[in-house]
Amino acid sequence: MAKKGTGSGVGLHEKGYRRIWRRGPLYGKLEHRVVMAELCRIWCYYPLNSDGIPHGFDVHHQDFFKTHNCPSNLLLIEHTLHYHADQDRRGNNRTATATALTNFEDIDD
Repeated sequence: MAKKGTGSGVGLHEKGYRRIWRRGPLYGKLEHRVVMAELCRIWCYYPLNSDGIPHGFDVHHQDFFKTHNCPSNLLLIEHTLHYHADQDRRGNNRTATATALTNFEDIDD
């Protein structure tokens, strides 16, 4: 048996996300949210919540792999847009309005 404290300190959340189990200030936090919080502290101009993510925003995995937490794979996205973008994957029916919100390529800047 491995000596206590020699493991990775990361386990899987019940929904498949990586959760930090090492003792300390990050204990119990989801890894992708910790990574995004660090990016937000540097680059984000929105007011940040206590967890470091702006209110009303979610962290989206661009490749849909919940354990791929590389900063280049994470996207800070408004909650409503994120909810509508994930409807197909979640198996929910969508309306025509929601369908229009899922095509990121169709949104003009």
